[in-house]
Amino acid sequence: MTHLPACRTIVQKVSTETPTGSLTYSGGKEISDIVVTLDMQMLITQECASAMSGNIFTLSGTCESPQMQQLLLSNGQFSSGPICSYVSSECRCQATYNHRKQYTLPYTVSGNNFLYSDGGYSVGYCVFNGMLTEKWTTGDLGDRIEIWTFHRIP
Repeated sequence: MTHLPACRTIVQKVSTETPTGSLTYSGGKEISDIVVTLDMQMLITQECASAMSGNIFTLSGTCESPQMQQLLLSNGQFSSGPICSYVSSECRCQATYNHRKQYTLPYTVSGNNFLYSDGGYSVGYCVFNGMLTEKWTTGDLGDRIEIWTFHRIP
């Protein structure tokens, strides 16, 4: 998606979150190659649309147009949609978004937390019956708590 300040509240609701891929912990490094698929509802403000396009943008005439769809497609990795409707002076859109998280991060372990040296943040974890569950707060798509469970591959 976009990291523009005017678009900070663009995501209103995420109804399904499906991560696929691999997460490897080895030698003090977390190696991630994950694609997260999100079904999301968005609220596009005039300020956000103008910031994304770099021009003054009028929602009333363009929310349901191919121009809005192109604007959103150029600012995100959507696998379907976005489909937008202009209702009660608001531009509401629905789309499926694919977000690839591919990185290598050094970490240490302290109690039940992974401590990452790149941003000084920690992720709580639990290992049970061959599954790793992680919990953290993210700001990628609005501040929220995420909990993911990974299954060990023999």
